[in-house]
Amino acid sequence: MTSERGVTFLEILIASLITALVVSGTMMAYVTAVKISREAVFVSEATAFAVQTMERFRNRMACDDAWLDPDTCGPGLGLPNVWTADVLPGGAQGSTLPGGARVYKVTEGPDDFDGDGVGDYYRVMAKVSWVTPQ
Repeated sequence: MTSERGVTFLEILIASLITALVVSGTMMAYVTAVKISREAVFVSEATAFAVQTMERFRNRMACDDAWLDPDTCGPGLGLPNVWTADVLPGGAQGSTLPGGARVYKVTEGPDDFDGDGVGDYYRVMAKVSWVTPQ
């Protein structure tokens, strides 16, 4: 009986290959996690800007607000069905969204709950977009 000492070259090669696969898989998971967390920051900021726009218009949806002309308040308000630019805040307290833009659209709701022939609510939609850095 002979006792073997040491490790063969083939065993070292296989162990190195397995180690390289484990390390590369771990690094890919780490890089993906960093990208996802960076994207989550942008999504949360974009959501806050969209909510800000919606809240601003929610507070103005009354016939006594100057934004809704009292002469035309009532049936057939005729709000334009177009996306309108809404500037993102800037400066030190402003947006960190790269290439960010915000738009909104206010339309009359189509449902007539009281039977007067016009919609009984307004629909405010907001979109926020940005360019994700690579």
